Amino acid sequence: MPTPFIVDSVDAIAALNPESGFPQVPDEGVELVASVDPEEFDLLERAIELVVQSGVFSRVGLQAALRLENDAADDLAHELETVGVIEDDAVLIEVQDLSVFLIDVRASRHLAA
Repeated sequence: MPTPFIVDSVDAIAALNPESGFPQVPDEGVELVASVDPEEFDLLERAIELVVQSGVFSRVGLQAALRLENDAADDLAHELETVGVIEDDAVLIEVQDLSVFLIDVRASRHLAA
């Protein structure tokens, strides 16, 4: 029986179709993802999903949705910007690219470990 094909990086997916234009975590985002503790990583993943699925970013909205303190919401907003999800409060990742982007986020964490 053949071994299932497992993709652990958006680079690998993009290599299959170079014109795909999949969003990727920038280098500074890879460093951040590799450095956060597991609990903070889980929160970052939830925030990415929430922001991309809603298509809008608001620090106050994120704070309320995830029940965060002010400082934690500010830190998370900075992390979202560093990994390439938002820029100047605009959401950069399209909903249809969310799954592939999360693969890259997880692969960045895994490969950096």
